[in-house]
Amino acid sequence: MRILFLAWIAVSLCAAPPEFQMRESTHSSGVAMKHVVYVPKQLEPGRRYPFAVYLHGYCPECSTHERILRESGLQFWHGYERNVQKEPTFLLAPVGGGERWTAPARRDALFAIIDGLMKEFPIDSRRIYVMGFSMGGAGAWDFLQFRPGFFAAANPQAIGGGPVDAELVKRTPIWTTIGANDQAARVEQLKSNVARIRAANGDPRGADTSVMDVNPRFTIFPNTGHGEAQGATQRIPGLLDWFYAQRK
Repeated sequence: MRILFLAWIAVSLCAAPPEFQMRESTHSSGVAMKHVVYVPKQLEPGRRYPFAVYLHGYCPECSTHERILRESGLQFWHGYERNVQKEPTFLLAPVGGGERWTAPARRDALFAIIDGLMKEFPIDSRRIYVMGFSMGGAGAWDFLQFRPGFFAAANPQAIGGGPVDAELVKRTPIWTTIGANDQAARVEQLKSNVARIRAANGDPRGADTSVMDVNPRFTIFPNTGHGEAQGATQRIPGLLDWFYAQRK
């Protein structure tokens, strides 16, 4: 099931601010990947800036730069169509269509793009964030385990995450979210992962959503389905502030 949250979005390629760069690169493995890069204006010499990676959910039509510009998970980071950032932040939104981010060749191609952007721009390596919805949430969980300690914070949405290795991810601040009306197996798997990661951090309280003083944070949205969880996540008060407060 895939329902995209498009409230506040009014962006097309021709209307996109010049801060958006439409790029495409081919990895040594042969994987070609289109991606949208957002470069904030008025960068100060000698200063380094946060960097956020957004991974979209399963979306076969998400095969063009124009389509990715409409993704609310990308727009979340700079005030939606207002193009106003809370803090100057480099953004990356790769174009994946329906191909999983967890496929090794695609993951390698994406990390090559990430590494290249870190060399090209004044990115603060202590403040790299990842947000992903559904298929993108699976990618976020996978990336945390593929490069432990690389990301300063993560927000995997609407996905169980598979059997997450708690020891690999326990030190990375995570705020994971899901709708109560999502698939029961998906919800239970996420609860299990949250409980195990918390236990690895010395907290035995399981997947209690009222717990905010241990990693990971966990939110279940009542009366909310799978696709609706993306918009509900973006409306969490203080989510953006939480991201920006995280530093390695």
